[in-house]
Amino acid sequence: KGKAIIAGLGGQVVAADWLAAAEAEMALNAGRVEEALRLAPIAVAFARNVGGIYGVALAERTWALALARLEPPQWDEAHTHLEESMRLFEEGDSRLEVARTDCVFGDLCRARGDHSGAALHYQKSLGQFELSGLEGDAARVRELLQIAA
Repeated sequence: KGKAIIAGLGGQVVAADWLAAAEAEMALNAGRVEEALRLAPIAVAFARNVGGIYGVALAERTWALALARLEPPQWDEAHTHLEESMRLFEEGDSRLEVARTDCVFGDLCRARGDHSGAALHYQKSLGQFELSGLEGDAARVRELLQIAA
């Protein structure tokens, strides 16, 4: 019955789970870390409820970033949420989002002083950005690789 209702909405539920994740991400990008920390788990729960793995993965990544921006940062919990984000993006074959999540992993490794871990994640993302013809993203990652070296 639930699938029939979702199918009858013509994709609106899919957009809703992405929008819930985007709301948390916008709060984080605006510097409202506490709000992002409040919204991200709500977005994860909503997206899981409607079967939106992309929305869950986006919200998990935002949740991780918010945890990393706390004072003091909650690195271990952030790492756990990034791993889940990565797993879901890989499961959904969202290669560019896997690459973007690898960049976030690299940034967090660098912030913790793990330059070899950062370089590994940046290198993985670089390959996908180059393959996808995203030269702007590739150039940014090349710069990050030089910093991590």
